[in-house]
Amino acid sequence: FQQDQLNDTTLSNQIWENLLAYRPYISTLMSQSNPNASNTLESNGYYTGYDSTQQDVIIGAFLCAYKGDLPTLRNINPIAQRIPLPNWRITFDGLGKVKALKKYIKKLSFTHGYRSNFTLGNYTTNLNGQWDNEGNAIETDIAGNFISQKQIMTINIMEQFSPLLGVDLTLKNNMSVKLEIKKDRNVSLSLANNQITEIKGSEMKFGTGYTWRKLSLPIKIAGKPIDPSDLRTRLDISIRDNKTITRKIVENQNQATAGQRAVTIQFSGDYNITKQLMLRIYFDRRVNTPFVSTSFPTANTNAGFALRFQLR
Repeated sequence: FQQDQLNDTTLSNQIWENLLAYRPYISTLMSQSNPNASNTLESNGYYTGYDSTQQDVIIGAFLCAYKGDLPTLRNINPIAQRIPLPNWRITFDGLGKVKALKKYIKKLSFTHGYRSNFTLGNYTTNLNGQWDNEGNAIETDIAGNFISQKQIMTINIMEQFSPLLGVDLTLKNNMSVKLEIKKDRNVSLSLANNQITEIKGSEMKFGTGYTWRKLSLPIKIAGKPIDPSDLRTRLDISIRDNKTITRKIVENQNQATAGQRAVTIQFSGDYNITKQLMLRIYFDRRVNTPFVSTSFPTANTNAGFALRFQLR
């Protein structure tokens, strides 16, 4: 992820500022590389045929800004051949093998993973333009911009740290602790209206569990006390933030259109009354707090117990 800390007032960030600033540079690159261009610098800072709304200029600024690259003729072309960066997942459990820790720890592992996907939406050969033998644009549209060979509709970049950091710990006393921190981002550029839809998410999960061995409960069946059994308990807490921001490139406007904070608390306990009969108690609380005024906060709670009988 590039540095994209939001300004709470304007919803702007450094990536967005870079995108806007890269457009004149890309206009210069495109004009100088096209022998059919007049190389005339207009008063708005863009070269004739490659203004701020020309398809190649917007796509190039989008790719460079969100990938953290400086504009060059190669990295502004979405169809150019590239070697993709690999996705990865790393797990380390070496600390659990340290002698000083082995008498307390049954399992200790750290996990980190990253995956990304670049998608070029449906595109077609533009039948309205003309190009020379080298593929350079010759004809312009009604706005005076050179017509690109490929008419591209959408470009999408998806990134996930899943997890950014994960810790899984099991102690000798049967207590387990699990922590996960996740981050994700989905950015979509629409060339139909020159808008970017940016969905950012972050999530923190904490879970713990404990098993009481051979626990006796004051429960009798047919006048006889039940045999001791294990009581397995689990507590999970999750906090997730989702924010959707619509960015209008031409108008230089940012608007938060959706988003919420979802808090989930889940608790459960399982106990085998007999070999065939299991008692389960549970509690599930979910609270959603929206970030925009067009949505309402909601809360749902489920709690109770269940008996499960198995035929063998």
